[in-house]
Amino acid sequence: MYVKCEHCKHQENADWLDRVPTHEKFFYQCSNGCPPSKTGFEIRMRSTLEVKIPYELPRVTSMRAIALAYKIYERANAKSFSWIELSKRTTKALEKDSGSAKIIQEYPVFGRSWRGLTDSSLVAMVVVFENPGQLPPYSIYVVFRGSVGGKNEGGAGWLSSAQKVNVDWRANFDNVQEEADYGGAGFLIHGGYKSSLGSYRDRVMSAIAKAERAFPGSNIVITGHSQGAGHAALFTHWFSYQVPHLVPNMFCIPFSPPRVGDYRFASDFNHRIVARQLILPFDGVPSLGAMFVVKGHDPVSFDMEQAYAWKGTNDGHEISMRKYADSGLVKGGLAAKRKEKKYGGGGLQTYFHPSCLKILPGAKIAKGIAQVLNHKPNWIRDQIRKEFKKTT
Repeated sequence: MYVKCEHCKHQENADWLDRVPTHEKFFYQCSNGCPPSKTGFEIRMRSTLEVKIPYELPRVTSMRAIALAYKIYERANAKSFSWIELSKRTTKALEKDSGSAKIIQEYPVFGRSWRGLTDSSLVAMVVVFENPGQLPPYSIYVVFRGSVGGKNEGGAGWLSSAQKVNVDWRANFDNVQEEADYGGAGFLIHGGYKSSLGSYRDRVMSAIAKAERAFPGSNIVITGHSQGAGHAALFTHWFSYQVPHLVPNMFCIPFSPPRVGDYRFASDFNHRIVARQLILPFDGVPSLGAMFVVKGHDPVSFDMEQAYAWKGTNDGHEISMRKYADSGLVKGGLAAKRKEKKYGGGGLQTYFHPSCLKILPGAKIAKGIAQVLNHKPNWIRDQIRKEFKKTT
Protein backbone atom coordinates (compact mmCIF):
# COMPACT_ATOMS: atom_id res chain seq x y z
CA MET A 1 0.00 0.00 0.00
CA TYR A 2 1.29 3.46 -0.90
CA VAL A 3 0.32 6.65 0.93
CA LYS A 4 0.47 10.06 -0.72
CA CYS A 5 1.27 13.28 1.11
CA GLU A 6 -1.37 15.87 0.26
CA HIS A 7 1.18 18.63 0.82
CA CYS A 8 4.17 17.66 -1.36
CA LYS A 9 2.51 14.77 -3.28
CA HIS A 10 5.33 12.41 -2.28
CA GLN A 11 4.37 8.72 -2.27
CA GLU A 12 5.90 6.03 -0.10
CA ASN A 13 5.26 2.42 0.76
CA ALA A 14 3.47 2.11 4.11
CA ASP A 15 2.35 -1.52 4.16
CA TRP A 16 3.70 -1.87 7.69
CA LEU A 17 1.20 0.72 8.97
CA ASP A 18 -1.69 -1.68 8.43
CA ARG A 19 -0.02 -4.27 10.64
CA VAL A 20 0.11 -1.95 13.64
CA PRO A 21 -2.50 -2.65 16.36
CA THR A 22 -5.11 0.08 16.63
CA HIS A 23 -4.18 1.01 20.19
CA GLU A 24 -0.54 1.51 19.17
CA LYS A 25 -1.05 3.91 16.25
CA PHE A 26 0.72 7.22 16.64
CA PHE A 27 1.37 10.08 14.26
CA TYR A 28 3.17 9.45 11.01
CA GLN A 29 5.04 12.22 9.24
CA CYS A 30 5.87 12.45 5.54
CA SER A 31 9.53 11.55 4.99
CA ASN A 32 10.02 14.97 3.37
CA GLY A 33 9.23 16.55 6.73
CA CYS A 34 5.89 18.11 5.79
CA PRO A 35 3.82 19.37 8.76
CA PRO A 36 1.60 16.52 10.05
CA SER A 37 -1.49 18.73 9.79
CA LYS A 38 -0.96 19.00 6.01
CA THR A 39 -0.06 15.44 5.03
CA GLY A 40 -3.51 13.86 5.08
CA PHE A 41 -2.30 10.80 6.99
CA GLU A 42 -1.19 12.28 10.28
CA ILE A 43 -2.87 9.66 12.48
CA ARG A 44 -0.41 7.04 11.37
CA MET A 45 2.22 5.42 13.53
CA ARG A 46 5.76 6.82 13.23
CA SER A 47 7.65 3.71 14.27
CA THR A 48 7.85 0.02 13.52
CA LEU A 49 8.90 -3.07 15.35
CA GLU A 50 12.52 -3.36 14.23
CA VAL A 51 13.24 -6.95 15.23
CA LYS A 52 11.06 -10.04 15.20
CA ILE A 53 9.91 -10.83 18.75
CA PRO A 54 11.18 -14.28 19.78
CA TYR A 55 8.44 -14.70 22.39
CA GLU A 56 4.83 -13.81 23.00
CA LEU A 57 3.97 -10.42 24.50
CA PRO A 58 0.62 -9.41 25.97
CA ARG A 59 -1.30 -7.20 23.54
CA VAL A 60 -1.26 -4.25 25.90
CA THR A 61 2.50 -4.08 26.40
CA SER A 62 2.87 -0.64 24.81
CA MET A 63 -0.21 0.72 26.59
CA ARG A 64 1.08 -0.36 29.98
CA ALA A 65 4.52 1.06 29.23
CA ILE A 66 3.26 4.49 28.24
CA ALA A 67 0.92 4.62 31.24
CA LEU A 68 3.83 3.93 33.60
CA ALA A 69 6.15 6.36 31.78
CA TYR A 70 3.56 9.07 32.42
CA LYS A 71 2.58 8.02 35.95
CA ILE A 72 6.11 8.01 37.35
CA TYR A 73 6.30 11.80 36.86
CA GLU A 74 3.22 12.16 39.04
CA ARG A 75 4.61 9.85 41.75
CA ALA A 76 7.95 11.68 41.79
CA ASN A 77 6.23 15.04 42.24
CA ALA A 78 3.99 13.95 45.13
CA LYS A 79 4.68 15.40 48.59
CA SER A 80 5.11 11.88 49.91
CA PHE A 81 5.69 8.62 48.06
CA SER A 82 2.73 6.42 47.19
CA TRP A 83 2.31 3.42 44.91
CA ILE A 84 1.37 3.85 41.27
CA GLU A 85 -2.37 3.70 40.75
CA LEU A 86 -3.72 3.80 37.22
CA SER A 87 -6.57 6.18 36.45
CA LYS A 88 -10.07 4.86 35.79
CA ARG A 89 -9.78 5.70 32.09
CA THR A 90 -6.44 3.93 31.74
CA THR A 91 -7.68 0.94 33.73
CA LYS A 92 -10.75 0.70 31.52
CA ALA A 93 -8.62 0.82 28.35
CA LEU A 94 -6.25 -1.87 29.65
CA GLU A 95 -9.06 -4.11 30.81
CA LYS A 96 -10.75 -3.76 27.43
CA ASP A 97 -7.63 -5.00 25.69
CA SER A 98 -6.34 -7.65 28.10
CA GLY A 99 -9.05 -8.37 30.64
CA SER A 100 -7.00 -6.98 33.52
CA ALA A 101 -5.05 -3.90 34.60
CA LYS A 102 -3.99 -5.37 37.92
CA ILE A 103 -0.59 -4.43 39.36
CA ILE A 104 0.70 -7.24 41.58
CA GLN A 105 3.86 -5.69 43.07
CA GLU A 106 5.95 -2.51 42.93
CA TYR A 107 9.60 -1.86 43.81
CA PRO A 108 10.60 1.85 43.92
CA VAL A 109 14.15 3.16 43.45
CA PHE A 110 15.09 6.54 44.95
CA GLY A 111 18.05 8.82 44.39
CA ARG A 112 20.71 9.41 41.78
CA SER A 113 23.67 11.71 41.29
CA TRP A 114 25.50 13.47 38.48
CA ARG A 115 29.20 14.20 38.90
CA GLY A 116 28.82 14.63 42.66
CA LEU A 117 25.46 16.48 42.71
CA THR A 118 22.66 14.41 44.23
CA ASP A 119 18.90 14.04 43.86
CA SER A 120 16.92 11.96 46.37
CA SER A 121 13.61 11.76 44.47
CA LEU A 122 11.94 8.73 42.84
CA VAL A 123 13.96 7.84 39.73
CA ALA A 124 12.70 4.41 38.68
CA MET A 125 10.16 1.73 39.54
CA VAL A 126 9.86 -1.97 38.89
CA VAL A 127 6.19 -2.89 38.45
CA VAL A 128 4.66 -6.35 38.01
CA PHE A 129 1.44 -6.81 36.00
CA GLU A 130 -0.63 -9.97 35.76
CA ASN A 131 -1.48 -11.45 32.34
CA PRO A 132 -4.71 -13.41 32.91
CA GLY A 133 -5.05 -16.38 30.60
CA GLN A 134 -1.71 -15.74 28.89
CA LEU A 135 1.86 -16.99 29.13
CA PRO A 136 3.87 -15.87 30.91
CA PRO A 137 1.30 -15.16 33.65
CA TYR A 138 3.20 -12.03 34.79
CA SER A 139 5.22 -9.25 33.16
CA ILE A 140 7.86 -7.12 34.88
CA TYR A 141 8.01 -3.46 33.81
CA VAL A 142 11.01 -1.27 34.58
CA VAL A 143 10.13 2.42 34.17
CA PHE A 144 12.67 5.25 34.34
CA ARG A 145 11.56 8.81 35.16
CA GLY A 146 12.31 11.57 32.68
CA SER A 147 13.54 15.06 33.55
CA VAL A 148 11.70 17.30 35.99
CA GLY A 149 12.07 20.98 36.69
CA GLY A 150 12.53 24.14 34.68
CA LYS A 151 15.87 25.60 35.75
CA ASN A 152 17.43 26.20 32.34
CA GLU A 153 17.11 28.57 29.42
CA GLY A 154 14.88 26.35 27.35
CA GLY A 155 12.20 25.31 29.81
CA ALA A 156 12.32 21.73 31.00
CA GLY A 157 10.33 18.84 32.40
CA TRP A 158 6.63 18.57 32.98
CA LEU A 159 6.89 19.33 36.68
CA SER A 160 8.49 21.93 38.96
CA SER A 161 11.65 21.11 40.87
CA ALA A 162 12.71 22.03 44.39
CA GLN A 163 16.35 21.19 43.67
CA LYS A 164 18.83 24.04 44.09
CA VAL A 165 20.78 22.53 41.21
CA ASN A 166 18.73 20.48 38.76
CA VAL A 167 20.56 17.18 38.39
CA ASP A 168 18.32 16.01 35.54
CA TRP A 169 19.01 18.93 33.25
CA ARG A 170 22.70 19.14 34.13
CA ALA A 171 22.94 15.51 33.01
CA ASN A 172 20.90 16.17 29.84
CA PHE A 173 23.24 18.88 28.62
CA ASP A 174 26.45 17.17 29.73
CA ASN A 175 26.61 15.67 26.26
CA VAL A 176 30.26 14.69 26.06
CA GLN A 177 30.96 11.25 24.58
CA GLU A 178 32.55 8.83 27.01
CA GLU A 179 33.53 5.19 26.70
CA ALA A 180 31.09 2.76 28.31
CA ASP A 181 32.35 0.96 31.40
CA TYR A 182 31.10 -2.44 30.22
CA GLY A 183 31.06 -4.60 27.09
CA GLY A 184 34.75 -4.18 26.25
CA ALA A 185 34.03 -2.96 22.71
CA GLY A 186 34.78 0.72 23.18
CA PHE A 187 31.18 1.93 22.90
CA LEU A 188 30.79 5.70 23.24
CA ILE A 189 27.76 6.81 25.25
CA HIS A 190 26.20 10.04 26.56
CA GLY A 191 28.54 11.18 29.35
CA GLY A 192 25.89 12.85 31.50
CA TYR A 193 23.66 9.79 31.37
CA LYS A 194 26.61 7.51 32.06
CA SER A 195 27.22 9.44 35.28
CA SER A 196 23.60 9.68 36.44
CA LEU A 197 22.47 6.18 35.43
CA GLY A 198 25.66 4.68 36.81
CA SER A 199 24.81 6.05 40.24
CA TYR A 200 21.68 3.90 40.61
CA ARG A 201 21.60 1.16 37.95
CA ASP A 202 22.79 -1.50 40.44
CA ARG A 203 19.81 -0.73 42.67
CA VAL A 204 17.44 -1.06 39.70
CA MET A 205 19.01 -4.43 38.87
CA SER A 206 18.52 -5.53 42.49
CA ALA A 207 14.83 -4.56 42.31
CA ILE A 208 14.45 -6.56 39.07
CA ALA A 209 16.14 -9.53 40.73
CA LYS A 210 13.61 -9.42 43.58
CA ALA A 211 10.73 -9.33 41.10
CA GLU A 212 12.25 -12.10 38.98
CA ARG A 213 12.66 -14.36 42.02
CA ALA A 214 9.04 -13.76 43.02
CA PHE A 215 7.70 -14.11 39.46
CA PRO A 216 10.17 -16.33 37.54
CA GLY A 217 9.98 -16.56 33.77
CA SER A 218 8.34 -13.15 33.37
CA ASN A 219 8.95 -10.89 30.39
CA ILE A 220 11.00 -7.82 31.35
CA VAL A 221 9.80 -4.65 29.62
CA ILE A 222 12.07 -1.61 30.09
CA THR A 223 10.60 1.81 29.33
CA GLY A 224 10.64 5.54 30.04
CA HIS A 225 9.97 8.91 28.44
CA SER A 226 12.50 11.55 27.35
CA GLN A 227 15.55 11.29 29.63
CA GLY A 228 13.87 8.21 31.09
CA ALA A 229 13.84 6.70 27.59
CA GLY A 230 17.56 7.41 27.26
CA HIS A 231 18.23 5.75 30.60
CA ALA A 232 16.00 2.83 29.57
CA ALA A 233 18.05 2.22 26.40
CA LEU A 234 21.38 2.50 28.22
CA PHE A 235 20.20 0.35 31.13
CA THR A 236 18.80 -2.35 28.84
CA HIS A 237 22.11 -2.62 27.00
CA TRP A 238 24.15 -2.70 30.22
CA PHE A 239 21.70 -5.13 31.86
CA SER A 240 21.99 -7.52 28.90
CA TYR A 241 25.71 -7.88 29.67
CA GLN A 242 25.12 -8.46 33.39
CA VAL A 243 22.45 -11.15 33.02
CA PRO A 244 22.77 -12.59 29.49
CA HIS A 245 20.50 -15.51 30.37
CA LEU A 246 17.58 -13.05 30.66
CA VAL A 247 18.14 -11.42 27.24
CA PRO A 248 15.47 -13.61 25.54
CA ASN A 249 12.92 -12.14 27.97
CA MET A 250 13.97 -8.47 27.57
CA PHE A 251 12.05 -5.89 25.58
CA CYS A 252 12.79 -2.15 25.45
CA ILE A 253 10.15 0.50 24.62
CA PRO A 254 11.63 4.02 24.87
CA PHE A 255 9.17 6.89 24.32
CA SER A 256 10.67 9.89 22.51
CA PRO A 257 14.24 8.82 23.29
CA PRO A 258 17.29 11.07 22.93
CA ARG A 259 20.38 9.63 21.30
CA VAL A 260 22.56 7.87 23.83
CA GLY A 261 25.31 5.97 21.99
CA ASP A 262 27.55 5.87 18.92
CA TYR A 263 27.26 3.55 15.92
CA ARG A 264 29.08 0.68 17.60
CA PHE A 265 26.75 0.95 20.57
CA ALA A 266 23.70 1.14 18.31
CA SER A 267 24.76 -1.84 16.22
CA ASP A 268 25.39 -3.98 19.30
CA PHE A 269 22.13 -2.82 20.91
CA ASN A 270 20.08 -3.79 17.86
CA HIS A 271 21.88 -7.13 17.60
CA ARG A 272 21.27 -8.08 21.22
CA ILE A 273 17.95 -6.53 22.19
CA VAL A 274 14.39 -6.45 20.88
CA ALA A 275 13.20 -2.84 20.94
CA ARG A 276 10.45 -0.58 19.65
CA GLN A 277 10.92 3.19 19.81
CA LEU A 278 7.85 5.41 19.77
CA ILE A 279 7.95 9.14 19.13
CA LEU A 280 5.18 11.20 20.70
CA PRO A 281 3.89 13.85 18.28
CA PHE A 282 5.88 17.10 18.45
CA ASP A 283 7.88 16.00 21.48
CA GLY A 284 10.99 18.15 21.28
CA VAL A 285 13.60 15.76 22.67
CA PRO A 286 13.99 13.38 19.69
CA SER A 287 14.58 16.35 17.37
CA LEU A 288 17.42 18.00 19.28
CA GLY A 289 20.81 17.04 17.91
CA ALA A 290 22.64 17.96 21.10
CA MET A 291 20.46 15.46 22.91
CA PHE A 292 21.14 12.70 20.39
CA VAL A 293 17.88 12.19 18.54
CA VAL A 294 16.57 8.93 17.14
CA LYS A 295 18.37 8.19 13.87
CA GLY A 296 16.00 6.71 11.31
CA HIS A 297 15.11 3.15 12.24
CA ASP A 298 18.07 2.98 14.62
CA PRO A 299 16.69 3.67 18.12
CA VAL A 300 19.81 4.62 20.01
CA SER A 301 22.68 6.08 17.98
CA PHE A 302 24.08 9.60 17.98
CA ASP A 303 26.25 11.29 15.39
CA MET A 304 29.71 12.67 16.08
CA GLU A 305 28.45 16.10 15.05
CA GLN A 306 26.27 17.01 18.00
CA ALA A 307 25.05 20.52 17.34
CA TYR A 308 22.16 19.93 14.97
CA ALA A 309 19.19 17.65 14.50
CA TRP A 310 18.97 15.01 11.80
CA LYS A 311 15.74 13.63 10.43
CA GLY A 312 15.60 9.93 9.58
CA THR A 313 13.54 8.75 6.61
CA ASN A 314 11.73 5.46 6.14
CA ASP A 315 14.32 4.18 3.66
CA GLY A 316 17.13 4.57 6.20
CA HIS A 317 18.57 7.84 4.88
CA GLU A 318 19.00 11.05 6.86
CA ILE A 319 18.41 14.71 6.12
CA SER A 320 20.68 17.22 7.85
CA MET A 321 18.89 19.99 9.73
CA ARG A 322 21.96 22.27 9.80
CA LYS A 323 20.58 24.81 7.31
CA TYR A 324 17.40 25.15 9.38
CA ALA A 325 19.22 25.75 12.66
CA ASP A 326 18.17 29.39 12.97
CA SER A 327 14.55 28.99 11.94
CA GLY A 328 13.17 27.36 15.08
CA LEU A 329 10.55 25.18 13.46
CA VAL A 330 12.33 22.90 10.98
CA LYS A 331 11.51 19.99 8.71
CA GLY A 332 11.15 16.91 10.83
CA GLY A 333 11.69 18.54 14.20
CA LEU A 334 13.33 21.37 16.11
CA ALA A 335 16.75 22.96 15.82
CA ALA A 336 18.95 23.85 18.77
CA LYS A 337 21.64 26.49 19.17
CA ARG A 338 24.68 25.36 21.11
CA LYS A 339 27.16 27.32 23.21
CA GLU A 340 29.78 26.35 25.75
CA LYS A 341 29.01 26.84 29.42
CA LYS A 342 31.13 25.82 32.39
CA TYR A 343 29.48 24.00 35.27
CA GLY A 344 30.67 21.20 37.51
CA GLY A 345 31.87 18.49 35.16
CA GLY A 346 32.07 20.77 32.12
CA GLY A 347 30.42 19.91 28.84
CA LEU A 348 28.08 21.82 26.56
CA GLN A 349 24.94 23.75 27.41
CA THR A 350 22.31 23.66 24.67
CA TYR A 351 19.70 26.39 24.34
CA PHE A 352 16.44 25.83 22.53
CA HIS A 353 15.71 28.29 19.77
CA PRO A 354 12.99 30.67 21.13
CA SER A 355 10.51 29.56 18.47
CA CYS A 356 10.86 25.98 19.65
CA LEU A 357 9.38 26.78 23.03
CA LYS A 358 6.04 27.59 21.44
CA ILE A 359 5.54 23.99 20.39
CA LEU A 360 6.76 22.25 23.53
CA PRO A 361 3.56 22.28 25.62
CA GLY A 362 4.49 19.67 28.21
CA ALA A 363 1.10 19.55 29.88
CA LYS A 364 -0.61 19.00 26.54
CA ILE A 365 1.77 16.17 25.71
CA ALA A 366 0.88 14.59 29.05
CA LYS A 367 -2.83 14.92 28.31
CA GLY A 368 -2.15 13.56 24.85
CA ILE A 369 -0.74 10.36 26.29
CA ALA A 370 -3.89 9.90 28.34
CA GLN A 371 -6.01 10.49 25.25
CA VAL A 372 -4.07 7.89 23.28
CA LEU A 373 -4.71 5.39 26.07
CA ASN A 374 -8.38 6.30 25.90
CA HIS A 375 -8.47 5.80 22.12
CA LYS A 376 -9.06 9.45 21.23
CA PRO A 377 -6.30 10.33 18.73
CA ASN A 378 -8.31 13.13 17.12
CA TRP A 379 -7.82 15.22 20.26
CA ILE A 380 -4.05 15.11 19.81
CA ARG A 381 -4.32 15.89 16.12
CA ASP A 382 -6.42 18.97 16.87
CA GLN A 383 -3.97 20.15 19.54
CA ILE A 384 -1.04 19.78 17.16
CA ARG A 385 -2.85 21.78 14.50
CA LYS A 386 -3.51 24.58 16.99
CA GLU A 387 0.12 24.66 18.13
CA PHE A 388 1.41 24.57 14.58
CA LYS A 389 -0.75 27.54 13.58
CA LYS A 390 0.66 29.53 16.51
CA THR A 391 4.20 29.07 15.22
CA THR A 392 3.64 29.86 11.54
